[in-house]
Amino acid sequence: MTPLLALQGQSLILQPRYFYFSLVIAIGAWLLFRIGGARMATGLRAHIAICLSVLGIGLAVLGTFWFSPWIVQAGSVVVLFAWSLGSFADTAWTRLFAVCCLFAVAVPPPGVIDGPFHSRLHSVISWGGNGFLDAVGIPNIVEGNLMEISDKKVKLSDLCGGADSFSAMLAFGMVLVVLRRSTLAVGLATILAIPFCYILANIVKLLAVAFGFEYYNADLTSGTGYIVTSILVSMGAIASVLLSHISISAILEPIASNKGANNLTSLYRLLMSWPNTANWSPQLESESSYPRPSSAMLRYRTTLIGIPSLICVLFGGLAGYVAIKSLWSTVANVGLSQEQAALLPSQNAFPNQFGNLRMIGFTPTVKSDSNPMGRYSNLWKFEDKGSQFFVTLDFPFSGWRPVWSGYQANGWKILKVNPVDIPGNAVNSKMYVEEFEMQNQYGLYGYVWYAFFDDQAMPSGKEMDTGGGRINLLSRFQKPVMSNSTKYFQIQLFLESGRELTELETASNRKLYFEVFERIRAQSEAVLKKAQ
Repeated sequence: MTPLLALQGQSLILQPRYFYFSLVIAIGAWLLFRIGGARMATGLRAHIAICLSVLGIGLAVLGTFWFSPWIVQAGSVVVLFAWSLGSFADTAWTRLFAVCCLFAVAVPPPGVIDGPFHSRLHSVISWGGNGFLDAVGIPNIVEGNLMEISDKKVKLSDLCGGADSFSAMLAFGMVLVVLRRSTLAVGLATILAIPFCYILANIVKLLAVAFGFEYYNADLTSGTGYIVTSILVSMGAIASVLLSHISISAILEPIASNKGANNLTSLYRLLMSWPNTANWSPQLESESSYPRPSSAMLRYRTTLIGIPSLICVLFGGLAGYVAIKSLWSTVANVGLSQEQAALLPSQNAFPNQFGNLRMIGFTPTVKSDSNPMGRYSNLWKFEDKGSQFFVTLDFPFSGWRPVWSGYQANGWKILKVNPVDIPGNAVNSKMYVEEFEMQNQYGLYGYVWYAFFDDQAMPSGKEMDTGGGRINLLSRFQKPVMSNSTKYFQIQLFLESGRELTELETASNRKLYFEVFERIRAQSEAVLKKAQ
């Protein structure tokens, strides 16, 4: 499993909200080392361990064939639990399961399944922050998880998505539950309390940012100010989780035996102490009481584990070869230095008067290397008869990606998404342009057009993502996937309107988009060809 686990670890360590994962795994490994024990499991427990081993190895083979590091990471947790269950027969399975949960919490949810949950948390944070700011008289505007304070926009997904993210707080809560050997009821209640602690902590962070903007003319959304604010808020959040856990433990502790022994008391004592109650935990029998497995049974077990393990090792070696050959070297080529980025179209790409549009602003932005929206972004702001148009050049990307999901996180409701017919005079008739219409909670309409061109300055089609198992291991081995080494650049036009556009107006804006796209693409062509 090592090759794809290494790829998964590399991708996690580059994401600030999963930066904690190596520490959680280290604590889990330390706890397993402390458990120790030399007696192997027999009987039913041994058979369960073997079945879990086969399941985990099967997941690893499947994940390797699909070239999905996520599936391999999930399979490795199942294998680890099976190994500990079979190796530490003197330790209750509940304790081993709790420790292996630390490894499981380092596995991110599949795909973007946690996206709506995080969006809901950010909406609650913006709602709470809006109420506090209104109470103290600081003007603010809320649009989904986007807040405008003192003419400055704060995106909550950026403000709340660092090393002190919800995932990190959940991991801390799990570590606390496992280290204190909490009962199931206390553990579940502690986990349920974490969203409230997270919301409260980020409302405090949002208020600190707002006070900095309003009273001290200080920007706490980036730089040293953001780091100091995040550290202080994180310390408060950790303290709130710890105090919540201690309070929950005191409230839900089992009723002492001297308080009586009626049926309800006994039932409550049993539920609140499980699995730490001696009456509920399985009684360990002496090793001599277990029958020795026959030689035929030992051969059966060895064959059952050995063959899938051999397949897993062979696939893992092949995956390592393919990964080194077609991924690590190509992904590194997608990077772009700030010196190269500065040569691409910037403020002077458009005249002050571009057709009917008048340019009223330009903003360049440099983000983190792992930002899914691209590290660099150049934003031109135009105005025409009271309407505002925004043109952005975002780069670099490793392939085509939809952009409407980002608007959904900002409170927009997507009404329709359609591809756009390419005009006959386009540079590349195979290029793919997508438009979508949306509406926010204030009744405003938004219209977006976007497309990509590659590092040859050629408009691109709709590229399929090369990860997540869409191209299997054998296909990669026969023909290594090199598309990730190509840099892609996205050009986007965004229009906000107080009413729904007519078909004639929409067609006019489509024509404007193609003019904008061709202008930026043509100016980028000389720079990109010179850089090669």
